[in-house]
Amino acid sequence: MSEVKTYKWITYHVIFFVITLIFNYVFNFYFKIPEGRLLSYTIFFAVDYAILIGYFYCMLYISKFVLRRMFLFIPFLFVCLFFVTFIFSFVPYHFYKIIGFPTPFIEVYFFKLFEMSYMTISSIGFLFLQNWDESTGQKMQLIESNSEAELTFLRSQMSPHFLLNTLNSVYSLALKKSPETYTAIGELKTIYSYIQKSDGKVSLKTEIEYLDNFIKIQKRRYGEAIVLHVSFTIDQDYHIEPLLLSSFIENAFKHGVSMKEQSFITIKLRVSEGKLRYVVYNSDHASIYKDATSGIGLQNLLRRLELLYPEKFSLEYFRKEKTFTSILTIEKL
Repeated sequence: MSEVKTYKWITYHVIFFVITLIFNYVFNFYFKIPEGRLLSYTIFFAVDYAILIGYFYCMLYISKFVLRRMFLFIPFLFVCLFFVTFIFSFVPYHFYKIIGFPTPFIEVYFFKLFEMSYMTISSIGFLFLQNWDESTGQKMQLIESNSEAELTFLRSQMSPHFLLNTLNSVYSLALKKSPETYTAIGELKTIYSYIQKSDGKVSLKTEIEYLDNFIKIQKRRYGEAIVLHVSFTIDQDYHIEPLLLSSFIENAFKHGVSMKEQSFITIKLRVSEGKLRYVVYNSDHASIYKDATSGIGLQNLLRRLELLYPEKFSLEYFRKEKTFTSILTIEKL
């Protein structure tokens, strides 16, 4: 059990015993104390309450083992309630005699039976609550572990997919014997290093530097065939999942650029008061763009967003008059 959970359960136990103490005082002390017997009655009350606490913890820890075998649990419960109560009833019975407040044994027995029943039910209740809490914690850890494993898989799925598309662009430059091929290879190397090292969240500034290298490679490939506008307004302290923003730009270049027609891509990223808004607006060449929203990159993106920012993001696509718009919004966490 973690340290936080230990403190939590200690707090629950303290609250329970304080409430029980008040109840016992009112019921067993305030209304019955004989005149001139304050000290002796206080000592008895402390001893009696200590016995109750001891019984509670005995029941709590013994029940952990007995509860696993239900056929033993019911007999065990009755033995504890009736036999142990019978034994413990002799202490208050003789005490009441000594202080000049004789009480019939049957009356003492039923009162102790009530006390013991209360402690028995409470101990079993605590045990069930503790088991439920531990079970819930284990399930949450399993969910988190599975989510982390899935995120790792999704990252590994994206890395070669994105790298292959980038490599194709560099290869295209090489086929043309472009003088910019060597520069593009250097930018590709930077992208590869980023993909290999990215683990956990990174600063948005680092993610943008990586995106900028990708955009430069694509710009070298398409040249004058594309009009490109890029605007980044960011918070230096903002952190994000690596490769989260690349799918939009990758799809914009892959599906929205044609060497036969004038194409454009506008990329706007803004972080204000902890809220991220990311818009990619590009030309839509319908014949080649019809499956753009169903590719592996965007499916991967959607699943990662669901895992990382549940109920904290919105993802929208719009196609209108030969243009295609993608909008991602991530609320302040």
